[in-house]
This record gives sequence, structure tokens and C-alpha cells, in this order.
Amino acid sequence: MTILFGTTSLVLQCNGKNYNDAILAQFKRFEPFCNKFLCACHCKTVDAPTQALLESDKIEYIFLPKVNSISSLIHKKKEYEVLYDAVKKADFCIVLISTTAGNEIFKIARKIGKPCLCIQIGSSRDALWNHSLKGKLVMPFYYLNQKKIARQATHTIYVSERFLQEHYPTKGKWIPCSNVELHDVDSDVLRRRIESIRALKSTKELTIVTCGAVDVKYKGHADVIKAMAMLKSKGFNLRYVMVGGGSQDRLKSLVRDYKLEDNVSFAGQMPHDEVFAMLDSADLYIQPSHTEGLPRALVEAMSRACPCLGTNVGGIPELIQDEYIFGKGDVRKIARMIESLTIDNMLKMAETNFTKAQEYQVDILNKRRHDFVKEFLHDFKLD
Repeated sequence: MTILFGTTSLVLQCNGKNYNDAILAQFKRFEPFCNKFLCACHCKTVDAPTQALLESDKIEYIFLPKVNSISSLIHKKKEYEVLYDAVKKADFCIVLISTTAGNEIFKIARKIGKPCLCIQIGSSRDALWNHSLKGKLVMPFYYLNQKKIARQATHTIYVSERFLQEHYPTKGKWIPCSNVELHDVDSDVLRRRIESIRALKSTKELTIVTCGAVDVKYKGHADVIKAMAMLKSKGFNLRYVMVGGGSQDRLKSLVRDYKLEDNVSFAGQMPHDEVFAMLDSADLYIQPSHTEGLPRALVEAMSRACPCLGTNVGGIPELIQDEYIFGKGDVRKIARMIESLTIDNMLKMAETNFTKAQEYQVDILNKRRHDFVKEFLHDFKLD
């Protein structure tokens, strides 16, 4: 069978080869159900790849223009025609909602009666509201459109346990099944973490890590930097490492303003195995995002038994305990939480987080997703 997969994820092209971590993960999840995987996405040429190689004879690409200017809007009709033809060729579609390509494919599939499996990955309302003034202006349209698609979908996979279901309910069949998947979680990780916490000389000299693109304001790095400045005046000597790509200029300027050059560092984008090593070296992980679906980086930090703090957005409160949740942008609360950390509560956090992360082991999620796709195919007589 032929699957049409719709996403706005950016494929990196280098020396005639294609690279993308997220698309590779989705392909592996649905490969058992297809002999051709048509991927409607965007692309960008790079000098050196920083993501996984997409290498399979089953994958074919439909590269779409980015509609972010007047000239590209002129080609919107052509894009629709390309997607319309792709939907007709496919036996069924799998789309990420709310991505522009995913939304468009869903509408076409519904129009011509093609089966479509929706994956709800995040809230357009929260993402756009925290993006810019322009985002706030267009947010109501995208929010209502996402709610409409959710209601109309016959089969939906939500990456959250509760958050997206409450805001974008469906009348069709659905399951919760995260896109975050953990492989071979080693029980020795918890033992090593407990040893490292007990070896801490002072909770005033912690290494803090956040993973996420540093040029995206709503990721909230600035809030942690401001909290560090408040704590520095109280004798804290914290170290903050930011892992993620993007321009560092905005945050470096903020670091200079607060005279934290000796406390803050930028690790840039890192290979996955190096990210895990970085998490193992951290004493505390903070997810300060102003909007999220279910953050992969937070689950991965928990799988390394890392004590974690996070905002009250998206699926974050589904992952960590209430006492370690703070309001988005609440710099004072971040500072108070760090200030109140003790060896004892860090040990409890480590054990609780490690246990919770076990729910995201790949075998458990793959079976749940596999069974639901089989039900979807049966309902449309495609099995």
C-alpha cells in the first residue's frame, strides 16, 4: 500500500542525500503498513547534516514551497494540485495536525473520501499566541480550524494523555500515544544518578540544562537566565547549558546584560548520543517553554533520572509532579524552586521521573500504535 504522510518538518539536503530525525521516526512507525511512503514536506540545502539520514527505497518526496511571502502565495494553487494528485495516488493518508501540509491533505482526503489518520501533535492556539503579534492575529483562524479537523477526524492519535484531547476533542476513535520513544532504558542510570546527587557538595552550584532551539523565544531560555541572575545575588553559582540550534545572538546579549558570561554556555545542536551524555552530566533539567505538545527533551531527561522543573503548558504537567511546575514566564517562581532544592527532594524527583519515563519505552508505544492502525485499516476495509 501507499501512504501519503503530511508534515511541515524540514528535510536537510546535503550532497544529494536527505536528512531528518522526525520523518525517519515516523517512517519507521508506519513502514510495516506500506510499500511506498510519500512524504509531503519542506526542504533546505545545508553544508553538513545534523540529523539522521533518510535512506529507504520506500520513501518518495513531495517538496513543498514555504508560503511566507506574496510570491510564494501565487504558487499555493499549484501546491494544492500537487497534494490533490498525491492524495488520489495514496491508499490512505497520515497527517500531523496542525501542520499546513497535514491540514491541507486532511481536507482533500475528506473531500474525495480517502481514509486519513490524524496525529495531533500540538496546540496551534498556544504556539501562535506565544510566537509574535502576527501570530496572535492569525491564531483564532488556525485554532478554530484545528478544532474543526479534530471533530471531523475518524481516527486520531494524540501525543498527550489529556491536554490535546481536552482542547481539540474528536467524535471519532482515538488513542493517546506519544511520539517520544525511549530505547533500552538502563536501570543502572538511576543508580548512577542517585550516586551523583548524594555526591553534590551544595545545591547552590548546580549544572542546569535545557534542550531546544535557542532562537525561538517561546522556548523560555530567557526566563531561566533571569532567574539565575536573581539567584547569583544570593550567593548561587549555577551553570546553565543550552543545547539546541539557531542564532544565539539574542540570548548572548541577555547573558551579557546580566553579567553571566561565566555561568552560561551554548552547546549548539548535538547528536542524540551526545545529548544523553549532556543530560547525565546535568544536575537539573528545566523545560521553561511557553507552549509545548509533549516535549521529547523532557521525557529523555526523565529517562536519565534527572530532577526536572517545567512550565504548566501542554503535556508538561502530565509528566512531572505539581510541586515542580511553574507558570510560563514566572521568573521568580523558577528562582524560588531552584533555591528550595535539597538533596532529599532531588533524590525523590530522580526516582519518580525515572519510573514515569518507563511508560514511553518504544515497545509499549509501538504495540499501542500498531493495534490502532490495524483497527483503522480494518474500519476502511484496507486490511
